[in-house]
Amino acid sequence: GNAADGIIVQLQCSHFTPMTLIPPTGSTIEEGVEFPRSFEISNIGYGANFTVRAWAEIPLDQTSNGTMFLNVTIRSNFAPDEPISFSTSVEYLGNQWQTKSSANEQNNFAAILDDTISVIFAWKWVIISVMLSILFLRKAYNDRNVRKQDARLLAELNTSSYDKANDDWMRKFERKETADVRIDSPSISAEEFENSFKKKSAGTKQATEPVNEQLRNAASLVLDAHDKSARLNTADELLDSISLDGINELPVENNALQSKEFTPNMTSRNDPQNLLNSRETPSDYTKSVPLPDDDDLDL
Repeated sequence: GNAADGIIVQLQCSHFTPMTLIPPTGSTIEEGVEFPRSFEISNIGYGANFTVRAWAEIPLDQTSNGTMFLNVTIRSNFAPDEPISFSTSVEYLGNQWQTKSSANEQNNFAAILDDTISVIFAWKWVIISVMLSILFLRKAYNDRNVRKQDARLLAELNTSSYDKANDDWMRKFERKETADVRIDSPSISAEEFENSFKKKSAGTKQATEPVNEQLRNAASLVLDAHDKSARLNTADELLDSISLDGINELPVENNALQSKEFTPNMTSRNDPQNLLNSRETPSDYTKSVPLPDDDDLDL
């Protein structure tokens, strides 16, 4: 205003809903009211700025969609007939549209989640490679810091001074020269050494002479004669058993075997001269083998 004045602030709403003004410090409000809708403040200086704050809940129990209006009116104490009004509005949804809106919000959230999972799955190898690269870089950075620290400690050790007596550790490994000690051993002649060695040894053995060649040939002849006579004795025993017992007969078990008759008609043979049918089987056969004379086996 143009002079020190006071104002009266009032709040109005187009719907029945909880609403209130936020009165500033030093204002006058109705006593015992939790949500004041008006207040009065006096002694506002010339050229001062004043801010009015208020809030109201959007109605959610309406059957249809609509718009809520919130009006703030300010009147001066000196000129109450010239009010200053501020208005704001907000749209709201009815009950049936609120349910659909919630469902749409859920569907939108599910779609966003599905898209996010699809993007992550499509770029999974890139994401994994980036994560591995970050781990490798971190490991390399830590190793580099450790190497720098070790190099710094080594440089400090090299630059620091040590006691020469303690640092000269190579003296411990130096070879000390010692004087050769000569040992006087008793001397002995070669003959005495040889005699003493022969006394302690078991003695020498004479080498065996080689066998005479004629003697070896005679022994070989005797052994061959013995082998020949042994073979002749075995042959004589075999001939004696054949002459006494005869030739061994076929086992009795062979009689149980069934003999298969030969049927030449089962096979087609090219025999224009009829040689197979004209062949005669000999009726006589040798029952025993004639034994050789004893003179034939003698040598």
